Amino acid sequence: MARGAEGCVALDMSKFLTPTITTWCVLSMVDVCCACFDMAHGAKGYVLLVIENLDNPALLRGCTSWKPNIPLCTVLRMPMPELEDGWVARSNFTHVLDRVARCQATIGKEASVPIIIGPVTFLCLARGPGASAPLAERLQRVLPAYRALLGQLKAMQAHGLRADVEGAYAALAAEGVPIHLATYYDDLGAAYPWVVALPVAAVGLDFLGVLGAAEANCTLELIKTHGFPAGKRMGAGVVDGRSVWADTGLAGTPMAMPCVELDWLALCCRSCARWGCQTCAYTFCPTAGTAATLGELASYRPKELPFEIEADKYVRSEPFDCRRDKQIAMPAFPTTSIGSFPQTADVRRLRLQYKQGRISRAEYDRGIASHIGFVIGIQESLGMDVLVHGESERTDMVEYFGQALEGMLFTQHGWVQSYGSRYVRPPLIVGDIAFTRSMTVDEFKVAQALTRRPVKGMLTGPVTILNWSFPRHDITRRAQALQLALALRQEVAALEAAGCRVVQVDEPALREGLTPKSSRWAAYLGWAVDAFRLSTAVAAPATQVVTHLSYSDFQDIMAAIDDMDADVLTIENSRSGDDMVRALAASRYGRDIGPGVYDVHSPVVPSVEFMKSKIRSFVATGILDGRLDRIWVNPDCGLKTRGWEETIPALRNMVQAAAEMRAELAVGAPAPSPASGGEEGAFPATAQYEGGGSGGGGACPCCSLR
Repeated sequence: MARGAEGCVALDMSKFLTPTITTWCVLSMVDVCCACFDMAHGAKGYVLLVIENLDNPALLRGCTSWKPNIPLCTVLRMPMPELEDGWVARSNFTHVLDRVARCQATIGKEASVPIIIGPVTFLCLARGPGASAPLAERLQRVLPAYRALLGQLKAMQAHGLRADVEGAYAALAAEGVPIHLATYYDDLGAAYPWVVALPVAAVGLDFLGVLGAAEANCTLELIKTHGFPAGKRMGAGVVDGRSVWADTGLAGTPMAMPCVELDWLALCCRSCARWGCQTCAYTFCPTAGTAATLGELASYRPKELPFEIEADKYVRSEPFDCRRDKQIAMPAFPTTSIGSFPQTADVRRLRLQYKQGRISRAEYDRGIASHIGFVIGIQESLGMDVLVHGESERTDMVEYFGQALEGMLFTQHGWVQSYGSRYVRPPLIVGDIAFTRSMTVDEFKVAQALTRRPVKGMLTGPVTILNWSFPRHDITRRAQALQLALALRQEVAALEAAGCRVVQVDEPALREGLTPKSSRWAAYLGWAVDAFRLSTAVAAPATQVVTHLSYSDFQDIMAAIDDMDADVLTIENSRSGDDMVRALAASRYGRDIGPGVYDVHSPVVPSVEFMKSKIRSFVATGILDGRLDRIWVNPDCGLKTRGWEETIPALRNMVQAAAEMRAELAVGAPAPSPASGGEEGAFPATAQYEGGGSGGGGACPCCSLR
């Protein structure tokens, strides 16, 4: 009961989870809220909640699109519905009901409890013009579909329904199905008295809060003060579903096969004697010592860093207005990419061969250098301004760094769902984090030796590494973020010493650490911004620091983004209708900005005209007061999941769109400055290396790989 209110998607939807005597039939947001991934791929027969636009019958039945977003306090990413004006909901829950029937046939009707996303959560997560109406009005549109579902479940003699929402229960309770209301992540605060009074059969309460946070959970005190309604059942959330430690663990833990069991670690497996059942997907290992009481769990305070970090380590040596002109000079609408390039079968095969010991380290390094050369050659031939090395050596943007840092461990098979069919193996933070060796310098040197154009050094930021890991509970998340920042700070310095003039430190998970209570956002954002600045403030004024924020709404934390003090901010934009760009312009954001001009999660190759229209829309917002050399043109995110047959034509069109927009607006296109920032030729135009050819001049150095 410690999973997120936004959806129970931690397991395969065909599996059953049995944390108590009752078995919950796990149905995710993907099932109940329009079967969004199926709709996106045009699947037949899987539309569960049809959202139609009455004014435009030509639109796809259902939401016009689904925008990936990041719920609070979770590593899961899921699509958000985008509602057009005039939408109306009508139900077709055949797919859900079929799964409930299968569950009932397997374990019985009394033990089968469907889990759905409730109407308030669904509507609060929705985006688009149709989501701007008052909540009461939108509820009236969607409640008939939910009531229809409850009526069908009642006919199936469903034992109960667990809805992860607040409010709108009077109409739902009238259908006669016992509702189990689950709340998550923290105490209910001032909402506690009226939430527990809702017409539901059971209420799940969180007694842990955000473990590792400085604030204690107050659920126990709320019960002592206000009581709990007689006749209702309580679900006590005393197990952290997003942790792997032995006193925690449930829906957010990895599906490890085989099971990893240590006296302090608990990963899930396919059987569980702890719960006394055969169908549970998780196991727990015994905890050494005496079990903590509920009061001890609720009042526990993790430790902070045992030392202070000097204030000047958080601040660049010069303010942005002074340092920006010392950095690389670019034409109007300079072009770049976010970092990763296609992870082809050849790339994955090379990493697997090295992991299995079938090739030597020297052979592996030569293979990686060949892939880097290929990526550099492609970018040069397309005429891109700032290049990347492609990240062919990285399986995952967090795992790669975690494997090189002291204090972090990994499982072999501990996969956790990230989004859709994408799974990752999050690091386990088991001790103090420390820098042990350079992690990206060798790849940067190979790439920069092949071109005169600047190549970015690519790092994952401290907050993202923390939020996409399983953290310690004995010290605060703030302390762990600052440890990560100190380690990454040394990597930034190492890249700079190797001649890197542009360092990108990505923080796509910045928003994920926000708590459900906005009153606690300032504390989190304070140390999150501090961690980013601590990792990047070591950079010299002439070194450009870039960060990337992806697929989430950041308008309500604009001040924190500005406080990060990055020289260039790249953001997802193609699915958000320039909302973030307009918000940045309205807030007078003054640093370089790179809104994405096309969606990397679509196989569609956007046309030149489409991307020109996106660039025009950026200019029309008035952002940066017309400094077109500081409006970057780039994709929404990394290109890891795309194929070369999509990547090359999309980037070619992107570069052409930038060039045509320079001509359209009659602005000059000065040549980019040399990568070194010094005299021309400080980096060689070409360089020979084993396993590859030569870069520069637009030639592809690795055509033999194609």
